[in-house]
Amino acid sequence: MKQHNFSSLVGGRPAWIGLWVVAAVLGALLLVTSLHDVSTAWDVWYYHLPFASRIWGIVPSFGFSVENETRFHGFPLFAEALQGLLWKVSGRPESANLVSLGALAGIVVFGARRLGIPVAVGFLSLLAIPMVQMHASSAYIDLISNSLAAILYFVALNPTGASGATSFPRQLVQLIVVGTALASMRFQMIPVVLFAFVIASPRAWRAAPAWKVAYALSPLLLFVLPWKNLILHGNPFFPVRFEPFGIPFRYAEEAYEASPRYLEHVSRPVRWLASIFEIGLSPMSSHARWSIDQYTPREHPGYRMGGFFGAYVSLHLLCFAYLVARRRSEPTIRKLAGVFAAFSLMISLMPQSHECRYYLVWMLVLVLTNASLLAERGRLALGWVAVGAILLVGGATEWQYLYPSGLTFRELLAQKVDASTVDEASRFGRLCVIRQPWNILYATEFHPSHSAPPYRVREAVEPAECVGEPLVR
Repeated sequence: MKQHNFSSLVGGRPAWIGLWVVAAVLGALLLVTSLHDVSTAWDVWYYHLPFASRIWGIVPSFGFSVENETRFHGFPLFAEALQGLLWKVSGRPESANLVSLGALAGIVVFGARRLGIPVAVGFLSLLAIPMVQMHASSAYIDLISNSLAAILYFVALNPTGASGATSFPRQLVQLIVVGTALASMRFQMIPVVLFAFVIASPRAWRAAPAWKVAYALSPLLLFVLPWKNLILHGNPFFPVRFEPFGIPFRYAEEAYEASPRYLEHVSRPVRWLASIFEIGLSPMSSHARWSIDQYTPREHPGYRMGGFFGAYVSLHLLCFAYLVARRRSEPTIRKLAGVFAAFSLMISLMPQSHECRYYLVWMLVLVLTNASLLAERGRLALGWVAVGAILLVGGATEWQYLYPSGLTFRELLAQKVDASTVDEASRFGRLCVIRQPWNILYATEFHPSHSAPPYRVREAVEPAECVGEPLVR
């Protein structure tokens, strides 16, 4: 019986078995990497992990700058709360990486259960996306938020996959739970939540009256954070500037905006298309084509661009077009194509739509849609194409995201913090730090052997904020 189940799982053929072996090896490597390598990207130590530690009281001696204190009270922080929980339970900040890896595992399992995609195919096809490969073992929050967004998309579409279509009451509960979690992670994901509820609205219209009322009232729960911000701060997206139809709301900082200079004056959809097809990026041989935060020097034509692997995007778009054309007589396929076209247009119009890590959901949806529509042989081919793409992406990034190649947290502390500075802080009882993004690394909790008695650390933006205090720059 066990042999029969295994044969059914892998197809009983060497090509399928090989695919599962590759997936298992890469999955194990990602797990070890996540547990060993501490994230060293800017946002991780300037925003995400400091916010995570504040939520759970892990580093009480550390005080935010005025800017970050304001952000802490306005930004959606559900993803950081998950990171902080894992840090608190394990005692290791490296464990925060498991939120991203868990998100990848979660969407693969969802694809298997709801869309009928073999686990190996789903995992490898998603890992071939550079942004997925780089973020899977990091403490960024892009992968978890976009994975939830992709799950929400398919819940709203309600395809008849491996587990069949879902009844509307169950679908609505899933929409509310996933949508609320998503809206509590990133402001940029709120339009995706609204899009999902629009897609589900025809079923709501046909539902029983009680469920129609529940559907109509769901925004009260879905957007609990924007409601809170509106009540407490006078702006649903506080602290970011928000002026719909010219109506000013209270804000503390301008909306983030960055793009290559040669694309600054073109429309968002044009920039988005240039980004998904990776126009102007460095050659793969330079090992600088992709980075976890899409950073390059400001004058580079690939500044804040790319991350989906343009050739891989083209292949999946051609595959999707072929599948739709071949089955265009089927109403479900026409609906699927129309919804994806509308979704693509919405994503292209979003602020910073060309910064692909913010809207990774688009590529996740495209890849999972193709994998769900293909027959067994097509899925097998897709899996091996993904293996080839993984090798290309890994080579271009020098494999640093696929094996334990980075620093542990203790090694990072030794590299970034001068022990003599900690000793001085202990004598004075306080320290002011302007060393972004490493400010929190100076906290007394991280240096018990050098901090008797303990001291307090406060981050600042300008030296004028540190008058009368020992300063680290």
